Amino acid sequence: MRSECVREPALLPSTRPACRIHQMFEKQVRIRPDAVAVSCESCSLAYRELNERANQLAWRLRQCGVGPETRVALYLDRSLETAVAILGVLKAGGAYVPIDPAYPADRIAFMLSDSAAPVVLTQERLCAAISSAGRMVLCLDSDSGRLSERSVANPPVEIHGDNAAYIIYTSGSTGKPKGVVVTHDNVVRLLTQTEPWYGFGASDVWPWFHSYAFDVSVWEMWGALFYGGRLVVVPHLVSRSPAEFLELLAHEKATVLNQTPSAFRQLIHAAVSASERARLRLRYVICAGEALELQSLRPWFDLYGDRRPQVVNMYGITETTVHAMYRPIRRADLENGCGSVIGVPIPDLQIRLLDANLEPVPPGVPGEICVGGAGLARGYLNRPELTRERFVPDPFAPVPGARLYRSGDLAQIGRNGEMEYLGRIDDQVKIRGFRVELGEIESALNRHPAVRESAVVAHDGHNGDKRLVAYVAVKGTAPTVSELREHLAASLPEYMVPGQFVFLDAFPLNTNGKLDRRMLPAPNRARPALRSTWVAPRNEKERALARIWSVVLEVEGIGVHDNFFELGGDSIRSLSVLSKAQEAGMRFSLQQLFGNPTIARLAELCEASSPAGAVRRTKPFELISEADRARLPEDVENACPIAKLQLGMFYHNELDPYSAMYHDVFSYRVEARFDAERLALAIEAVTQRHPILRTSFHLAGYSEPLQLVHQRCAVPLSIEDLRGVSAESRDEQVVEWIEQEKRRSFDRSTAPLVRLHVQRHGEAVWQLFVSFHHACLDGWSLAALVTELLTEYAGLLEGKPANVKPAATTYADFVALEQEAIRSGATRRFWLEKIEEAPVQLLPRWPEAYRSGGHEQVRGPEIRVGAEVLEGLRELARVAGVPLKTVLLAAHQRVMALLYGQDDVLSGLVCNGRPEAEDGERMLGVFLNTVPFRLRLKNGASWLSLVKDTFAAEQELLPHRRFPLAEVKKARGLQPLFETAFDFVQFHRFNDLQGCPGVRLQESHYFEANNLTAYTTFMLDATGARLELHVDYDPALMTRRQVEQLSAYYLATLRAMAKDPLGRQDAFSPLSDEERREEEAWNVTEEPYPSACIHELFEQRTEETPEAIAVAWENERWTYRELDRRADGVAAELERLGAGPDVLVGLYADRSPGMIAGLLGILKAGAAYVPLDPVFPQERIARMVSDAALPIIVTERRLATALPPSSAVLVRLDEVEGKRRGGPRPGRAARPENLVYVIYTSGSTGRPKGVQVPHRAVVNALTSIGKRARIGRGDNLLAVTTISFDIAALEIFLPLMTGGTVTLAGRDVAADGTQLARLIESSGVTVMQGTPATWRLLIESGWQGRKSLKVLCGGEALTRKLADDLLARAGEVWNLYGPTETTIWSAMWRGEANVPISIGMPLANTHVHILDRNLRLLPVGVVGELHIGGEGLARGYLNRPELTEQKFIPDPFRGRGNRLYRTGDLARRLPDGTIECLGRMDHQVKVRGFRVEPGEIESVLREHPSVREALVRACENGFGEKRLVGYLLPSNGAIPVAEVREFLKSRLPFYMVPAHLIRLDAFPLTPNGKVDYSRLPPADGSQWGPVDCVPPRDADEQVLAEIWMEVLGLKRVSIHENFFDLGGDSLSATRAFARINQRFGTTLALRDVFEHPTIAAQAEVLHRLKGIAPSQDRIVARPHPVFAGELPV
Repeated sequence: MRSECVREPALLPSTRPACRIHQMFEKQVRIRPDAVAVSCESCSLAYRELNERANQLAWRLRQCGVGPETRVALYLDRSLETAVAILGVLKAGGAYVPIDPAYPADRIAFMLSDSAAPVVLTQERLCAAISSAGRMVLCLDSDSGRLSERSVANPPVEIHGDNAAYIIYTSGSTGKPKGVVVTHDNVVRLLTQTEPWYGFGASDVWPWFHSYAFDVSVWEMWGALFYGGRLVVVPHLVSRSPAEFLELLAHEKATVLNQTPSAFRQLIHAAVSASERARLRLRYVICAGEALELQSLRPWFDLYGDRRPQVVNMYGITETTVHAMYRPIRRADLENGCGSVIGVPIPDLQIRLLDANLEPVPPGVPGEICVGGAGLARGYLNRPELTRERFVPDPFAPVPGARLYRSGDLAQIGRNGEMEYLGRIDDQVKIRGFRVELGEIESALNRHPAVRESAVVAHDGHNGDKRLVAYVAVKGTAPTVSELREHLAASLPEYMVPGQFVFLDAFPLNTNGKLDRRMLPAPNRARPALRSTWVAPRNEKERALARIWSVVLEVEGIGVHDNFFELGGDSIRSLSVLSKAQEAGMRFSLQQLFGNPTIARLAELCEASSPAGAVRRTKPFELISEADRARLPEDVENACPIAKLQLGMFYHNELDPYSAMYHDVFSYRVEARFDAERLALAIEAVTQRHPILRTSFHLAGYSEPLQLVHQRCAVPLSIEDLRGVSAESRDEQVVEWIEQEKRRSFDRSTAPLVRLHVQRHGEAVWQLFVSFHHACLDGWSLAALVTELLTEYAGLLEGKPANVKPAATTYADFVALEQEAIRSGATRRFWLEKIEEAPVQLLPRWPEAYRSGGHEQVRGPEIRVGAEVLEGLRELARVAGVPLKTVLLAAHQRVMALLYGQDDVLSGLVCNGRPEAEDGERMLGVFLNTVPFRLRLKNGASWLSLVKDTFAAEQELLPHRRFPLAEVKKARGLQPLFETAFDFVQFHRFNDLQGCPGVRLQESHYFEANNLTAYTTFMLDATGARLELHVDYDPALMTRRQVEQLSAYYLATLRAMAKDPLGRQDAFSPLSDEERREEEAWNVTEEPYPSACIHELFEQRTEETPEAIAVAWENERWTYRELDRRADGVAAELERLGAGPDVLVGLYADRSPGMIAGLLGILKAGAAYVPLDPVFPQERIARMVSDAALPIIVTERRLATALPPSSAVLVRLDEVEGKRRGGPRPGRAARPENLVYVIYTSGSTGRPKGVQVPHRAVVNALTSIGKRARIGRGDNLLAVTTISFDIAALEIFLPLMTGGTVTLAGRDVAADGTQLARLIESSGVTVMQGTPATWRLLIESGWQGRKSLKVLCGGEALTRKLADDLLARAGEVWNLYGPTETTIWSAMWRGEANVPISIGMPLANTHVHILDRNLRLLPVGVVGELHIGGEGLARGYLNRPELTEQKFIPDPFRGRGNRLYRTGDLARRLPDGTIECLGRMDHQVKVRGFRVEPGEIESVLREHPSVREALVRACENGFGEKRLVGYLLPSNGAIPVAEVREFLKSRLPFYMVPAHLIRLDAFPLTPNGKVDYSRLPPADGSQWGPVDCVPPRDADEQVLAEIWMEVLGLKRVSIHENFFDLGGDSLSATRAFARINQRFGTTLALRDVFEHPTIAAQAEVLHRLKGIAPSQDRIVARPHPVFAGELPV
């Protein structure tokens, strides 16, 4: 099923049901009067009896004034009288209003009042409950005597199909139920439209199980009585006893059972629990009323199978008449893990999945179920506003006045293409099949005098049932639960009374002051903050771990099943846990803690672990050589190698010494008494505790780069007094100082690389600046330094200096761990495998014009994540059992997947590598390592699944996190691995300052920079209450707008994750509404174009200017009249042979005016042409003739014998031109929808595919191009392209449609740049279209251009150089783009100097989208697949329905019937809306303008007996042109390359024959066994052995060899090798002959290169020109035939 599930209405106004509900029943009365119609226990009524009793009641009701649109209330227990009453009301013309006696008095009173029913039908025992004020009350049992006196004949009442039949009340969100008005036509078409599915008949027995106030009862009653079946009334008590009901089904031999899933689950339990299998006669079990959980059917299928009875899921809504969709369920659906699939719509309904703006959603994206068609109810009684809100105009309907019902239900198209029900959009839910508005219950609760406020939520029960839970805040004394139940039962039905009540002091609110329902505590949970039930530690090991966790996490009473991350654990705190556990004799790794984050699971791991061991600490100087130690200064107390990350930072400093990269400056506002002396003492104390503050760095002077720790060192402190300065000026001074400080670089060879500065703002307010090199401190270390410094300072102010011991672990210990990681073979292998074949991913680059440039990273906007979203993310983390950081990392990877346009995402992940030691978190230094984090996002996975996958990937790399990034890059050949990184920071060390009296700290400003393009940081404040994100970016590569956009994507992604953790991540798109509107605006291209066929437009021009020149060819000139006359002659013959609309006629002709007459003649006959190029191999032509099943081929007498044998009738142009046809035969003329041509393009399977293009598409494209480029009457267009290439249609038909002239260039002329240039000048052409190869051919021939010429360039990518060359020579240059499947061209751009090359904007009536593989719209700048829709789309591929369906897909952005073509081209939007095309996403390439599938060439190569395997690649030569290279593996022994080349030429078009064929013994493979394309040898001649290559023998041959190597891009050549076999073509031949003449001063002609295609032969020509006798030992090459058609001519 498509995302927009649509069926055409089967019931148009003229075919509405002819019968009313009761008339359908009366038909059965006439057919089977004595058959039982309805039974209840021991009583029954036959069809005649039921009809007569209903008629008697109807006559009584008519007497009471009941007629069409009169509402009659029914207040009855379920019995035979219920059926009589319903039928009687309908026969009287009225509409019944069913009221269940079980309803509360308040609800009954409201329904009677709202419906204003003048008559109530009830029973004697119920009569007292009904007020008779203003209405007539009839008791069916006590009035039976008077009724029996009435006539038994059918009352003659005129009732229309749109008259109301019943009004059923459903729950209302305001507290008021709403009455749904359903008509006769609604009900009749429900049964008649579904009958073909079910085959209802007289043998069916239907239990009447449901309350008549529930609309499923309508289906039950009339499903039986419309078709002569028996309706069995199920007594109320039996309906509530599943076991008794099961017995009733067997006893009554029921065949069609209707159940809500909740009721059916109970019935299944009863069936399974029964002592013996019930003998049921059921044909169908129809589930409706609420979501069906498929897995609940498993016991039923085990008992009864899935065939008989057939279980059917029917989705429906009261407002659309009971049912709307149909889906049979099989056991396979359970095994396949299907969701709540709801199938296909009833045939006269249309189901659409729409967003809030009534726009279709793509597959996989949830949308609202909107229903249109004949089933829609009239609306809501007395609620016109609500009716207009829910029954909206249908924007997709072909007829005015059609409506859509907005159900409020969510569904999506699942992975299997089926529609799956997801739930409600609003707070309306279904409870046991009844629709319930939670607001109605809350309204009733709030009326209790002790209730202050309330909220009602539907929770999923353990068995899948939904249960209502009420949350209540009270005023004064709290009522008991019993009191609340009794209060609600007085006004609500039983099913609306909550099953559980939770009392709260206050309700949780979000930031907007609204109720946060997600924060409501789960019922029956002792500890709602955690998912786990609290279990005390059970043994000493668990108690020890609990004590450690309590200390580290500062949480008391931890249970053994509590999750470490839910309690606030993170990577830093985990180090303390590991260290303390080791001290207690328990050993486990960081990876084990992350993977087993509960005390119970960790304790089990400890049982199996080896004895604990402390972290190994290095001795001073242990890591350096004795020679280096001897050279150390005397004041050095320790030395060790510089860590790889530190070294990398210094490398980037050396690379750009004027940059502030890795020079960080942080500023803090301190509220404390200022004492400069005590601050200096505090700095000194902290400096002595931490060696890194006394460290210098030396890249030279030792055997390796070393860092030296000096015994003493003073950290500079400067003080600035700003107490007399205004607050505004002080803020400016803070920023100014940071700007100045970051320009003051550090001398790394002199310790310390830290400076402090203070600006005094007041007596007790000052600004502390910490300036440092990042090689000394990471973020956590900075927080620790500032915390420790201010703690020490606070103690000194109080006269109580801190007694803190230096950390026993040193930075050298970290360096030792890093070296250990580098030596680890397992770790190295891990990273090599991780990056193997990793994609090189770059962030989108906008053109330079949009970038500001600059040398330093710039900070993007700081975005705060809302508290509500943060709490949702925490909940997601709790459910997944992971830290919050992992959730944020998953969001980062998802956003990167969007920007990369790939699901295999490689990004940088900042990891903490601190030693797992007791004092590990106190150490200062840079312990970070940015590692490659690679994650493959799974299609169809939920956010929760993505988070879990992310956590698993994190766990996997934990043991290897210290392997330096520099070492990983070495394995990649020092190529960059990523240009984005993710960092998460929470510096809870700042919390320690809370214990410092008189000191308060606020961070205000900071500066830091690194060398990445984008560096994303998520920062959680010390309290954990505030989450912010920002992106640091390189302004030379990204723009501010891009970064703002990126930040918005992060925020949107986080919101989606928090809102719906189980939603599909791949169905989500973070694009803003503004971006979507911008995309829509770029695709507003609607323009009128002629509603005519091509030949009709040509005929119009003929009538207007019959003597104007239509075609020029060499010395011939044909006027429009002449061309029209000759085309008519062809058409007359074709019509005689049976040609007509959509009949395919082959055209096998050389370029000439006759060829054009043949084209027009085929079109005039109503047929479509299939071009058969005479230069194509016979085998390919035969294949095309066969595939198209051509009945006729138009050709020339001289070419007829060259055609391969076929059954086609041959029409020879030179025999039929000019024979005027008679008038067109009736009905034979083509319409715009008919085909104009079928053109074959390359196919990946080796089979070319025929693209079917209609007249309408060509006329639209050419009209738009002509209008945009101003091409029309008076223009002369030079046609250089073969008609087998679809762009030839523009060259021929555009001028003929507009009154211009077509000038034809012969094949030889089009292949020779010099001759082509002459023709341009001599013929006066004003427009020429060509591929880039054609234009390069012209330019390299010396063509100087014409400013009056309009250049149309397309078929391959237009380079900047070629564009500039053309702009210098022509008046206008247009770059055009379009696949054959979207009709010639789909987009065009007028070239400009100094403007990025693009393909511009779409043509008229064409829309273009850049989408990812899930058909989601991609942001500006992001590369994705180009999709094209609109008038230009071809009909599809001839005889290839599967391929057509694969490539021409439903358009997710437009209405029914619209399609998109998946081009397979990679492209991106530029900020101005133009499109930049970037190449193919598959292996298909364009060579010289032709689309080529390398797979087709490989398929042919493998047919040669000497070739075992083949690969074909497109490689660029030195001139940026793509050339095909074939790599061959021999079957056995040698491969005769020349023979293979001739073999290819006989089977493939010239442009598909590889320029180079290279023999290999084996294909190079990657470690995982795939072909390593990067290691295939270049086609430069280097693969030839000494036997293959005969070197030059004299100076002339040497010069020729150098020229050949230059133009062919080869390293060496043999003097006997053929120029064209080495990859030469017309263009490279032009280059060669120009260079030969330049070097030798000769006048060698281009034909000499073609006729003497070896160095030896060309040398002989040169010798003749210079008068040198030929050498006797030379071998003269045989003349090579002219390689015609190297370009698409």
